[in-house]
Amino acid sequence: MNQVNLMGAYTFGAPRIGDARFAFGLDFFTMYNNVSMYLVRDTADIVTGIPLGVTKYPGYWHAGSLVYLDAKGGVYYGNGWQDIET
Repeated sequence: MNQVNLMGAYTFGAPRIGDARFAFGLDFFTMYNNVSMYLVRDTADIVTGIPLGVTKYPGYWHAGSLVYLDAKGGVYYGNGWQDIET
């Protein structure tokens, strides 16, 4: 796949994808290669919390930058996971 030029990745309602090492590695890869990676998460979407409970399953992480949609239609992008998960 040497001919592929990845420009960006956008996921919608994705569950947590792997452990911290995997997530940080994917984030580093996207930053190093100047690739945008976003996860769009809706406030009512339970899939994005799978496996359920951050403290119960601390080994699962999201990767990329969070775009958060609230119940009133607001769109948030900024501190991302730290703000939302706490």
